[in-house]
Amino acid sequence: MSIHRSFIALLVAILMIGGQGTASAATVLNINSLSDTGITLNLAAGTYEVINVGIAGGGIYNAYNGRDGDTGGCDADGKNCADGWTTKFQVRSASLGSLLFTPPETHFLTELIAFENAISGVFTLAVAEAVNFRVLDNPADYGDNIGGVSLSVQAVPLPAALPLFLAALAGLGLFGWKRRYATA
Repeated sequence: MSIHRSFIALLVAILMIGGQGTASAATVLNINSLSDTGITLNLAAGTYEVINVGIAGGGIYNAYNGRDGDTGGCDADGKNCADGWTTKFQVRSASLGSLLFTPPETHFLTELIAFENAISGVFTLAVAEAVNFRVLDNPADYGDNIGGVSLSVQAVPLPAALPLFLAALAGLGLFGWKRRYATA
């Protein structure tokens, strides 16, 4: 009888966890392009999504320019510039190494065109560790940068159906155990 109660307690616990959800609040990082150190967060093991949110999404930056605002060599759409605005950023940690998130066309005529072409990314940590987010420029060139990037960092939640699936598996196990126990 105590095993039967243990299964019921397990089912109740799984359903309660499922009802609470596993999403965490997003953290907005406003990374000034004048700094080569960026911002470091201590993150738990798990999968994280990083999104360029810009000013409209609660940040203070849309993009940055590594040449004191200069642009040049752009196509008619304001893309594929030799110099211009960008949203590229780097994510670094001991286990990840260095991940670079760069749009296909690296530089743009305006910060808004750069923001419209910004990319998002996902990374997974196997262990809890410090993760650094920064803009990427030549070390001697940070002094002429203007702007920055505003990134939203959020843990990717478990699928909503996972707790229900686990509860169903536990229920099937309970009924199988009861059937085997009743015939023995």
